Amino acid sequence: MKTSEIAAVDPDTGKKKSAVTLDDNHVEAMVVEQNGNRLFVNLTQTNKIAVIDRKTMKVLELWPVPTAEQNAMVALDEPHHRLFVGCRKPGMVVVMNSDNGTVTNSATSPLRSDQILFDQATNRLYSPGGEGYIGVYDTSDPDHLKTVAKVPSAPGAKTGILVPEKKELILAVSPGETKATAKVLTFSVQ
Repeated sequence: MKTSEIAAVDPDTGKKKSAVTLDDNHVEAMVVEQNGNRLFVNLTQTNKIAVIDRKTMKVLELWPVPTAEQNAMVALDEPHHRLFVGCRKPGMVVVMNSDNGTVTNSATSPLRSDQILFDQATNRLYSPGGEGYIGVYDTSDPDHLKTVAKVPSAPGAKTGILVPEKKELILAVSPGETKATAKVLTFSVQ
């Protein structure tokens, strides 16, 4: 495919209400603005972020991610107007202003990550990587992302869920092409 499509579907009827076509054949993670109408979408092939108006299903802007390539993950710190864009080449978290797409800073992150998880209450960002560790970042200063820890996990532990109410980060370990056993890892977070 040369393009990708994001569609708005009526959950009651299953009928497509509207759609937007993106000139990118590799769309990964997206994040929804809770106090506005924007949807931020990683366009991995073209190394951009598409900003879409959810009501009109129109692309408002396309922002390049110049610091790294293969942008695949995204998280939003809405009160501080920051997007955290996880990239795979090299492993990096790129911080962008969510109002205008300006890159404000970046930090090294694990390779082969499939997700980044943001905890607004604690100002922490977690980037689990397939190479066997979790990058933990302090986001309290939105213009200076600070690496605070590299927590050992397991090879293949690159996706999961953050459960702030329980103060837990739960990761799925995929054995991939190895003969390792799949498992679930649970970490206490502060």
